[in-house]
Amino acid sequence: MAEKDRLVQYCRTESQKGGKTLSQIVYEGLRMVILDGTIPVGERINEKVYADSLNISRTPIREALRRAEEEGLVEYIPQHGYMVKNIKAEDVAEIYQLRKSLDTIATINAAKKMGDKEFKDLEGILNRGEAAYEGASLEGLTSSWKGFNEYIYEQAQMPRLQSIVSTLYEYLSRFRSLSINDRQRRRAALDDHWVIYHYMKEQRFDKLQEVIYKHLATSEKHIRLAVERESQQNNNLDVPEEELSLAEDFQLSPSQSVAVKSKDETLLLAQLAEQGVLREIMVWPKPGLVDPTNNGAHDDMTPKLFVESATALFPYFIQAAQLGYNDQRPQPLFQALRQAGVEAEKDMFQATGGVNTHKGIVFSMGIFLAATAAVMVTHGDIDLLKGPCPQSDKHPSLHAEKEKVLESIQTMIQNMTQGLITKDWANLDQKSQLTHGEKMYLEYGIKGIREEAEKGYPTLIMAGLNFLKAMRQNHPKTAEHRLLLYLMSRVEDTNVLKRGGIEAYHWLQLTSRQLLDQDLSDHDLIKELDRFNQACIYYNVSPGGAADLLAVALFLEKFMEKIIFK
Repeated sequence: MAEKDRLVQYCRTESQKGGKTLSQIVYEGLRMVILDGTIPVGERINEKVYADSLNISRTPIREALRRAEEEGLVEYIPQHGYMVKNIKAEDVAEIYQLRKSLDTIATINAAKKMGDKEFKDLEGILNRGEAAYEGASLEGLTSSWKGFNEYIYEQAQMPRLQSIVSTLYEYLSRFRSLSINDRQRRRAALDDHWVIYHYMKEQRFDKLQEVIYKHLATSEKHIRLAVERESQQNNNLDVPEEELSLAEDFQLSPSQSVAVKSKDETLLLAQLAEQGVLREIMVWPKPGLVDPTNNGAHDDMTPKLFVESATALFPYFIQAAQLGYNDQRPQPLFQALRQAGVEAEKDMFQATGGVNTHKGIVFSMGIFLAATAAVMVTHGDIDLLKGPCPQSDKHPSLHAEKEKVLESIQTMIQNMTQGLITKDWANLDQKSQLTHGEKMYLEYGIKGIREEAEKGYPTLIMAGLNFLKAMRQNHPKTAEHRLLLYLMSRVEDTNVLKRGGIEAYHWLQLTSRQLLDQDLSDHDLIKELDRFNQACIYYNVSPGGAADLLAVALFLEKFMEKIIFK
């Protein structure tokens, strides 16, 4: 068996080098032969067979399978055991959506830092790609593209981001050669890299985003076709009858099955939350806020810092969702969540060097993750693991069911946060030091995000999501910009009050409302948002509260798309 021979050789070589535990070596080897397609999709990985081939106990194999399952590389199928998991078309879409955001941020960041020497180095990488193209070396060409991307991330000085993108790149590695299997496609992809290089040198960030999105959209289309072809070839699971008896080692009890499902779904919810935060960063231009091209009204924040903060919060997103799975009692759940939030803020400050980038996200996204997971448990018939249901929004009964889920999430949040303001702000007159929110409440009577939470986020649930849905249809290119303006015109944003006072607070809401009422074309809206941004910078105003809710809205939108009912 080729896969076992290759795994055995890898484990033997790495063991001779030393410096790694046996479990780590087996995991890395197993991961390698899965990602490169040596172990094909749908093939069963039997602990005993692989342990015998490697002449080791089952424990390292079991540990490697557990880690591979957490990565989404294998899945447990009752009566069969662990199988190599098929990558679905919607997985490809999510990966490329993330890459569009992350690659744009990194490329702009790198372009700002690079000098003549670095651009010469980048040009050299592309010239090696040209030589590989002329020599018809597919391996050399893909190696140059990988080197191009890695060099940009290195120059962007964003190691955490580079690690994320490297993992995403590896997931699709076995499809990459199929997606560029003709000379014309390779030439077009190589030309895209040259255009990216030139726009980086010229600091033309608007054009840079366009070509990155175009390049990745084309790549996504071809990868999806390769994935769909493989899926059609592997849609029938064929396991030899003699192997079924070996699957007994893998059978889970009902309680274990629930635990596996819980782990899968908390991870998925956390991924959707992280994507929402990263997608919010990518919306630009934004009035007074950090985006890929400028720091808005902030002198202590950068796009790089926001990405590092978002990735540092990922373990908290998992924890928040898991809390909802573990306990559906609203008040105890909220108390546990707030304790977890305190630790998450410490992680954020450590990642950002003490800068408050996402304190509002810790609060609001944490609430939504916990409430969503709790509702999924109490509802009992919601599934997220099979991807979005085709035409789900077009079927009236399914649409109504999804609306009920949103209503349940809102009710759960209301019950979780009941009495929040009273509890948090009792006896303010006796406190020697007041927080920013407490000062705004005493001075202006504005209760901010706490009141929004107590009411179940009415600005966002139903109203905001319905507005976003309408904008997706009428103004798809600027739907997220328009939702941000919608939120800015309605949210009690204490960030604006703190930085600009009550006059700036009312000015920001009025200006946002006026821009929306004009129903401008996409081109005109972007021009006005540029002007709005400059005004916010001048007045030192940043609507961070609205930006937090935009990220939550993008999370909820994706969650609603993925709901299917059993």
